[in-house]
Amino acid sequence: MTLDAYTHQIEQLKTYIENRTKHLYIEKYIDQPEIDVVKLALLMNIYKHSSLTKDRQRKYLVSTMLVQMAADIHELVPVTNEHKTYDLEKEKQLLVLAGDYYSGLHYLDLAHTGDFKMLQTIARTVWEINELKMGLYYNRDVSFGEIVNYQKQIHSLITVRILELFTNFSVQSFVTDFIIAYKLIVDKESITQSNKTHLFTKIFNKYSKKSLIFEIDKAIHQHIERLEKHLSDSSTAASLQALKFDQLFNEYIVKQSSFVEEG
Repeated sequence: MTLDAYTHQIEQLKTYIENRTKHLYIEKYIDQPEIDVVKLALLMNIYKHSSLTKDRQRKYLVSTMLVQMAADIHELVPVTNEHKTYDLEKEKQLLVLAGDYYSGLHYLDLAHTGDFKMLQTIARTVWEINELKMGLYYNRDVSFGEIVNYQKQIHSLITVRILELFTNFSVQSFVTDFIIAYKLIVDKESITQSNKTHLFTKIFNKYSKKSLIFEIDKAIHQHIERLEKHLSDSSTAASLQALKFDQLFNEYIVKQSSFVEEG
């Protein structure tokens, strides 16, 4: 498959998921959460190497992205030091309801497949993610590096569990480094352009914009170096090439990182 065809397939899946999750009342008050194209691309390649039929691959991929959206939607909660208002509280409540809505769609889809092992895996993984979120939330003196480690696990756990459930590839470390590298790149761009962060709300007021971007830059370069080591390691290179993760690295990390640097 050519890169153009691959990109087109990702865009088609993204559009399908967006249409699948449309809800007029929810969208009247809050923005629909952005679909993480990196997680979508990684999961698509993972499912392609499973023993599932093509029809089931698509169903499971959409279902997994629905639960990922439910897990990610907390990032849309506005960060503010202002007193609580009725509109702000209503928005927060709707975000919770939207997360439940996406999660419900996921469980409905999987229930139709009868794959209870998958259901159990996802339910356990969501519980683990919530435990990590609580750990991050209640850690008052959390450092920049600790936040990166928390966010790395929170954002990659679903993809890692799917990798372990449906393939024999042992490239979990690459997946976690890949996802956090992309999240850091996106967050740097968000801070630079609009002074908003999704990853570092916990310490956002403790850093100047310049110093926070400096720390993020360092973390990006560290994770890119880690990814390059994975790709050159003889014990993992063949698996990463089979999954076409090397191509995804060039497309989503190298190119995106260069774009942000130039911007």
